[in-house]
Amino acid sequence: MPDPVAPTVRNDKRQAKRRPLYISATLVADPDQILACTVHDVSETGARIQTSRADAVPDRFTLLLTPNGFPRRECRVVWRREGFLGVTFGPRPALTGDQG
Repeated sequence: MPDPVAPTVRNDKRQAKRRPLYISATLVADPDQILACTVHDVSETGARIQTSRADAVPDRFTLLLTPNGFPRRECRVVWRREGFLGVTFGPRPALTGDQG
């Protein structure tokens, strides 16, 4: 089935170039709201995500890009269309641990 969002995304002018990607990830809104999702493309500033419950996703959430939870990105939804979310990333989290 063709991607209903892809033509719109390709015609958009973006601040950062998006790279095609197709990985399983986890969307965490709070400890009781965890959803499986697929990241379809990503840039330095955001991503396009598909999930079965796009309408139930809050405007802000954490995206876990691997099973162990790192890397992760704080996200803000900027659009919703037919099971897809367009998100912008918040600032990268600071590194923790000994710095020397």
